Amino acid sequence: MFDLPALWEPLVDGKKHTAGVRAPLAALMRLLDDTPSEANEAQLSAMLDMRAFGAFGAFELLTQTHHYDEYHNWRLAWDPWDQKFRPIVWDPIPWIFELRPQNGGPVGVDYAVSRLSMWLHRNGDFLAARCAALRDFLGGGADERFLADVDRTFAAVRDAEQFDPNVRPTDPDEIARGMVDCRAFMARTFRELRAAYLEPSGEVRFRGPDAAGTLAIEVKGRQPVDAIELRFAAPVRAAGAAHLRWWHDGEVAEVDLTGGIRVRAVTGFADGDRLHHRGYPVEQRGDESGSQADQHND
Repeated sequence: MFDLPALWEPLVDGKKHTAGVRAPLAALMRLLDDTPSEANEAQLSAMLDMRAFGAFGAFELLTQTHHYDEYHNWRLAWDPWDQKFRPIVWDPIPWIFELRPQNGGPVGVDYAVSRLSMWLHRNGDFLAARCAALRDFLGGGADERFLADVDRTFAAVRDAEQFDPNVRPTDPDEIARGMVDCRAFMARTFRELRAAYLEPSGEVRFRGPDAAGTLAIEVKGRQPVDAIELRFAAPVRAAGAAHLRWWHDGEVAEVDLTGGIRVRAVTGFADGDRLHHRGYPVEQRGDESGSQADQHND
């Protein structure tokens, strides 16, 4: 479906609107068929409402659905005013038994099952927006309110199912077990996603400084890096330079982040907005006597 925009059905009234809908869709399809690059990722961020797609990505994880795949089920809304696409939740079949992890395996913490979702998982704007949406839901008590609604709904179902002549499966005990298992899987999903995206589980490693004054720092984990703070034994005389380095197709890629460095007394800060914009982040070079920090975000 991502190869042939003509196969998408425009849900608009009147033929005069169809061309205006298909043109941006065809542009999106051409982009997804191109080679991933920083320029193309920037173009993707310009074409998609990343806040909306971040919320959609959080919904996929919270409901453990990978029904939005390469071949069907996508619905996109195009806004001609801001020239952006937004995803529409449609037929997610959430928490379905057949797609749950078997034998107590971990829940999915990333779903990239289509060309579009693979591009999104390379985009720092999407990853940051998805993490923010997960933080709002899991950290703001919405998960507990949702589970309370589930409990009320399942209680109403148990009262009503005896009057349904077409209920399937026909065994009330099997239905009751299914609701208990489904509710438990919802709670486990929320718990494991909270551990993966909200709790401070990332590992920090460092190496050096070496003879040239290089200090390599690596921060692992799924949470976007809001800032990197380095505290020195003596006052920092100059901010120096900063560079983001990461591996891409077996080669080292680098971008200058010097504008994100701030120095206050013995503390140096690297701006988090610049760090998680690409999904990977830093190298900070001190003055001639001092320090260099090389930090990579997995």
